[in-house]
Amino acid sequence: LLEIYNNQQEYYAYFTKDTTKLVTSLKANKLYFYTVRPFNEGYTDVDSPFKIFRTGSTTVGTEETEIFKDLTISPNPVSAGQNLWINIEVEKSEQILVSLIDNIGRNLIRNSQEINAGTNSISLPINNMTPGIYYIRVAGKKGAYTKKIIVQ
Repeated sequence: LLEIYNNQQEYYAYFTKDTTKLVTSLKANKLYFYTVRPFNEGYTDVDSPFKIFRTGSTTVGTEETEIFKDLTISPNPVSAGQNLWINIEVEKSEQILVSLIDNIGRNLIRNSQEINAGTNSISLPINNMTPGIYYIRVAGKKGAYTKKIIVQ
């Protein structure tokens, strides 16, 4: 059970069997508290310490078209040793930041580059990666888009 709340009476509860949970519904630039507790058969009696975090100034889109004209990431799943392709279409040239993030939040790759108006293809080598779940984050002027990828 993942519980997230803030001082403005916002409360979110997520039940998951996974070890990670991507939450995209929080507001930008806000202070939140969270706790993670075991939940078994509808019951939890374990109090865990609360941790504090602040959301960033960018928004994370649930649809890539909210931020970019078009964005696709393939193949997914990808095999270690293959290249991951990010195809992104923007109306105007802009600086973007492409990040590969592991399931505990570490940035493994950060690639900043200028892309031109129109469609751009970016190759991201997936070398020596342990199979598992990772996240690709593409940030631009209007915000950021995050997509889960699987490395086989």
